[in-house]
Amino acid sequence: MNSKHLATALSLTAVVLITAAAYVNRSPSELPVPAVPAPAASVIPAESRNVKMEALIPANVIPATNSGSKFTWQQVESGDYKLYIANLRKVGCPEQTIRDIIVADVNKLYAPREEPLKAKKSVPQIPGQATPPVDETENRRKLREVQTEKRVVLKELLDIDVPVDLMASTASRDYTAHELALKLLPAEKRDAVQTLQEEYWQQSDALKAKHENKKTPEFVEEYRKLNESHREELAKVLTSQELENYDIRTSSTSSKLGQQLLTFSPTEEEFRKVFRLTRESEDKAEKVMVQENTPEARAAAAKAQADDKAELDNQIKTALGDTRFAEYQRSLDSAYQNLSRVGQRYGLSSEAVLKAYEMEKAFRSEPVAFPQPGFEVDRSAAQNQFNEQMKAALGEKAARAYRQLRGGNRVADPDP
Repeated sequence: MNSKHLATALSLTAVVLITAAAYVNRSPSELPVPAVPAPAASVIPAESRNVKMEALIPANVIPATNSGSKFTWQQVESGDYKLYIANLRKVGCPEQTIRDIIVADVNKLYAPREEPLKAKKSVPQIPGQATPPVDETENRRKLREVQTEKRVVLKELLDIDVPVDLMASTASRDYTAHELALKLLPAEKRDAVQTLQEEYWQQSDALKAKHENKKTPEFVEEYRKLNESHREELAKVLTSQELENYDIRTSSTSSKLGQQLLTFSPTEEEFRKVFRLTRESEDKAEKVMVQENTPEARAAAAKAQADDKAELDNQIKTALGDTRFAEYQRSLDSAYQNLSRVGQRYGLSSEAVLKAYEMEKAFRSEPVAFPQPGFEVDRSAAQNQFNEQMKAALGEKAARAYRQLRGGNRVADPDP
């Protein structure tokens, strides 16, 4: 590279760095002050910003910083975002940096309209009067309108599609899991699924409010129909595989199974099999509800639940095979879960954990004959014998930790 080309390259690099530094170092007073409501499309009136626009960069000139003249941000910034972007490109600003600058600027522009709708309004309490409820549904609807408007502006300016924030409802849900699940869907399907999910949440919340959070037979039936309708609408947008993936990442069934099967360590295929069968069983159970709160009705419901559980176990056994099903059942036992936790904490072998688990099962299953006289003495002796066996199998510290877990207590830190 000759000296002339090198000087040109260094000059251009300096301009880019100065431009970026000028943007980063702007004081709050120099930041654009948006008009409220925000103007449509891509032009912001100059009077709405705290910067002077007299010295815009000439259309065909790159600032010659190596000549000694001072380069200022005002030479680039403009009230017209399209001209602003063009000026940034003329001084060699990288496209990603341009995108970051414009997105940040537009976010600041819309923030005064978005923030009041995101936060719950605090309504002053009037003595002797009930505080009127805030219409969060209306706030969420207005917020979505503003976010959609901002999205259109960014699409026009930068030709990028910035997804709108997931519109959370008033209920407590794992919104982070849903956001991740949406990002993993094909881009062309995300908006449709997000809209369906948000509408479902609003309808679900409204249904609960209608029935005052009471699980009456009427509520259960309406909720079941709402879930069926939601599933049907999702199935119109997603393939069966996409829908299953979405369910696995967002459903309470999957979350519960993930916790239950930690010690089972299923393969992806095994988890999918158990998930499908469990989900089908839950869907079936939703259609059966207690119509009358009588002993006979409750007994019939309990028997139906037990039958469904036995049927589910048989299906899972067929899907996993005898050996893995035995491991699956063991992993659901809280005693084995506790022993596994203790084993991991104290570095015990899997053989030691399994041996201790078999001892636990034997202790629970074998009845102890307690003669009436000396009942407490015999019971204490049996428990002491079991404790000594566990100590021999696990070691003193691990056995003590297991006794704490077995008794429902939090395990203390290991002894030094």
